[in-house]
Formats: sequence, C-alpha cells, structure tokens
Amino acid sequence: KEIMSQEHNRQISSLSSRPEDYLKQTGNEFESFLKKSILDLKNAFNPFEVETLHLRVDLGIIYPFFQEFIKLRELSLIGGSIVTIENLSRCADLEFLDLTNNIIKKISNLQHNKKLKVLILDKNNISYISPQDLAGMTNLKKLSLVETSISNFMTTIQSLRSLLALEDLAFNLTDENPPTDTDETFSLEYQRSLTPICQQTNYRSFFIYHLPNLKVFDGIPITSEERSQAQYLFRQTFEEFPYGRTGRRNILRNLSNRENGSNSYSPSYSSRSTFQKDVCSSLMCEPKLKVLAKFAPRQFEYNSKVPDTLVYGSTLGELNVINTRTNRVVCQTTTGCQNTILGLSWLHKDPSKFIAGSDDGTIRVFDTNLMKSHRNPKLYESHDDFHLTSVNINCTDEYYLASGYSHDIFVYDLQAGKKLQVLKDLHDDHINVLKFSHHQPSVFATSSFDKSIKLWDLRDNSMKPIFTQKSMTGNVMVCFSPDDKYVMSSAIDNEVRQYTLDGRLHLLYDIPKVKDNNNFTRSYYTNNGDYIIVGSCEESIVRMYSSSTGLFFYDIDLYTLLPDPSIPIYCQSLRGDPFSLFQFSVLVAYKYPLSTEIVSVNMLNND
Repeated sequence: KEIMSQEHNRQISSLSSRPEDYLKQTGNEFESFLKKSILDLKNAFNPFEVETLHLRVDLGIIYPFFQEFIKLRELSLIGGSIVTIENLSRCADLEFLDLTNNIIKKISNLQHNKKLKVLILDKNNISYISPQDLAGMTNLKKLSLVETSISNFMTTIQSLRSLLALEDLAFNLTDENPPTDTDETFSLEYQRSLTPICQQTNYRSFFIYHLPNLKVFDGIPITSEERSQAQYLFRQTFEEFPYGRTGRRNILRNLSNRENGSNSYSPSYSSRSTFQKDVCSSLMCEPKLKVLAKFAPRQFEYNSKVPDTLVYGSTLGELNVINTRTNRVVCQTTTGCQNTILGLSWLHKDPSKFIAGSDDGTIRVFDTNLMKSHRNPKLYESHDDFHLTSVNINCTDEYYLASGYSHDIFVYDLQAGKKLQVLKDLHDDHINVLKFSHHQPSVFATSSFDKSIKLWDLRDNSMKPIFTQKSMTGNVMVCFSPDDKYVMSSAIDNEVRQYTLDGRLHLLYDIPKVKDNNNFTRSYYTNNGDYIIVGSCEESIVRMYSSSTGLFFYDIDLYTLLPDPSIPIYCQSLRGDPFSLFQFSVLVAYKYPLSTEIVSVNMLNND
C-alpha cells in the first residue's frame, strides 16, 4: 500500500549521463514524461486502496487524479514546483501531508481535510497566514513552517489560536549549537535561512505564552519551568495591551468610573488622557484597512489643524485633498507639469494652505479655498536648480526649508516670498529629510545618508549643530515627537533610535532586520506620541512600538489588502492621524505591476 518513486527517479537519472544534456530538454518534454510516469504508477495500483504515497519528483501541480486516492492517509510531494495546494478535497481520511520544498505561497483548500493531524510546509514561499487559511483543522497536532517567509506576529498568532489540538509548532528547527552574533561562524546565509519571525527577541516566549496547549516548539519540548518563565520574558519584549494595561477593559465600567471620579486601575481619573487610554484598551480590535487613494500617490501629509483632511501629490504632479472619513476628494489641482511631488507641508496658522515641492526643485504654495472654487489656487512659486527631497514649514509659518540631493539646505521667507540663504555643507552626503520642531520655530533636524542626524537652530549664526548623532547605516528619515520631547531617526534596515533634545540616546528599538542594504526604513509618531509606527521598503509589515518603553505592541501585514499573496508589496511612507488614536495611513507600493496606494489603518472598533 506504499508507493515509493524510486523507479521513477531511476528513469530520470537514466535519461542522460551528462546533466547538461538533460537540462537541454524542453519543459514540455519533461512535463509529458513526468505525467506519464505518475500515471503508470497510478495504473499499476488500485488508487482506492492506496493509503500512503511518497513522491520526490518535480511536480508542477497536484494533479486532479489524486482525488481518486480516497483512502489516502499519508501524502508527501517533496522537492517540486507546486504553487497551490489543490485537488485533495476528496481525500477525507488524509492525516499527514508533507509539501516540503515547493513554491507554495498560501495555505489553502484544506477545509475538507478535517482529519489532518500533521501539515509540513517547510521551505515554501508562504509569507502570510490568515485565520481563514486554517479554518476547520480541528485535529491538526503538528504544523511546520521552517524556512518560510512569515514575519507577522499578530495575524499569525490569531490564526494559530483556532488550532485547539496543536501541540507541535516549528518555524525554525533549532540547532543544538546555533551560531551567535559574536561567533566567527555567524553568517548572513544562516540568518537568511531563518523564517523572519524567528529574528524577534523572545519570539519563542511569545508563542509559548499565547499557545498554552503547545508541547513542542521548534523541535524542543516545552518544560514546565520554561512555560512559567515565558510570561516574564514575554513582558520584557512585548506589550500585550495598550498603555501597559494588564487586560482588556470593559467600556461601560470605564464610563462608570469616570462619572464616579474613581478608577480602580489608575490613581486618578482627573486626567482626560487616562480615560482615553482606558477606552482605547476597550476598543482595540483587528485592524481595518481602507484604500484612500489609488492614482499614483507619491507623498502625503495630514492637516494637523483640520480633522479628516489629507493632501497627497502624485508622480504626475497632481495634488488632491481628500476627506479620510468619507474617502472623497474635497478638491484637486495640478502643478502644470508632470514632475513628481516629493515634499508637502501644511501651514499652521492658515491651515487652508499648503506647500508642495516637486523633484525638479520647484516649490509652490496652494490655497484649498481657491481649489474648491476652481480658481487659480497657486499663491507663490519658486525654483532652484536642485533635485528636491524634502520641504517643511515652521510652526509660525514664517520660514520653510528645502533639501535635495546635495549637502545644503535652502531657507525661504514665506511671507516675503523669497529665498533668504543657503546653508552650506551641513552633511557629508545628501540630505534625505528635514523637519522643524512642532513648538520651537527656529529649531529643526536633518537626516542624511552620511549616517548622521543633526539638530540645528536658525538663530545660531555659526550654524553649528546642537548635537550630531550617528547610526550604523544611512539615515532615511527624522522627525520630532508631538510634544518635542524626542527626536527619532530611521536608518536603513530597521535601525530606529530615539534621542532627547540634548542628544542623549533614549531608545534603540529592537526591530528584526532583513539583512538588506536597500531596506529603507521610515518611522513616525502616532498622534499623541505614545507609540511609533515603523515600515520599510523591503517588507510588507508595519510595526508599532511604545515610545516610552520600546516594547513591541502590534504589527499589521499589508498582504491583507491582496487576494494574491504572490504580489510583492511594501511600505514606502507612513503618517499618524493627528486627531485619532491608533489610526494612521501608509503609502503602499506594489512591485508587479508597479503602482502605489494610500491605505488608512484603524485599530479601534468605531462601530
């Protein structure tokens, strides 16, 4: 009752004694030979009696005739090019399925295999698991996902919680003596062979803590002592509930405590923010993603004075102001040329106006009131011959700054409509982003690929930086916390640091790296500065961390936007909604086909 494909492998090896000759065969010839060989096996036995089938051949698909093996209990199809799990719905008695070393991108079509106890999907291209993927697998005891591309914590654990019988889980079959960061044998190849989720500190404790029925993790039995210690280690790295709460709060109790002026959890309810935090803890839900803009957006900014208002510029020089609540365009205009919009900044004292900078060095000021009335909305235009990278206006609307692919910064007087000066050689490489302080009109920060961020004061005629801090790699972005208490730098491959305004390092966030020098990372504060959001251009994950403790809080996988997980997707930019807690937007980029969207993320249940 057990069919092994030794004869088939013998036939393949006999095709030619020279591998290079064998490789010259066309794909069609090989596929025809393969089908015939498997059909020969099928015809040699009665498929209705076969219980175990192991094949080590290059199958392109799971062929429909596998449905005829209705008594099949064990099936292994290893080392092929299978893309989709299919044609197994009639194998109702299937208990063991091994599809190691294929190119499967999604767990699917197993809802009818309710007797399945072991599922091995090692060395496949799976990057995302949803609760629907594992629906109905009530008897699954072992799940192995070694050397896959899974990196999302929250969606993965939510999916695994539905597997009540799960006892054995693996993302990485741990070596007895694995290399360490300080070991000379430690290599990028070893790190890249790990499933990305394994690179988070205390990730083992995360899964042991959340899956109490688990007995074996990554091939190592879980002892009672380790399970006891898991909660402690979990809390050293992860924040389970917002603002360090120890559990989900009942919103009715929160309202009652507020009315009574007392709170059993907090010292006092005199603080409005304390009440907000408790309500947020009550309303946290699975993130809801909504597409706001599809027409080639390249840069966007929220209006910090007008709720639900966002402006975005496109790669074609178009400007659109949208209402993020209704998802409607409020007004729109064009720069008159097809240069990409790379810089946007709203005025603070007159929030109906904003600045837009194009990649050719042209900077314009627009009035949304004129845009709404279909009159010429352009109030001012300047042009300097440089490739613009960033533009930002100070909190009093007096000055704005522009940076480009140079070591210099341009200073403009907004009221007079003229360039005041050029600050020369502020960095040793081009300046990626500059940002003014939210409350100090002369203080600003710059970030550069020279690996440094610097804090400056326009009142200092010597233009010596207040402080200079270095990262290990080039800095992509810099920004201030809403209260100006901190400055945050974002360097390549998830190197995010937080400094006090006197230059002291406050936090170095523990964010898994992908070991890619093109993984340009951007981070931003949420509206009250309690959390930061982090995204990178080689990952589909947006992560959230506490800005006070550095603990990991949540991650959102942008693959939830896509029906097909094979499409490469990544984060190009992000911003926190200035009026809504736990809401932000992401500039999402798709590689095939090349396109971008702005997506809003809401983590609170507003229904």
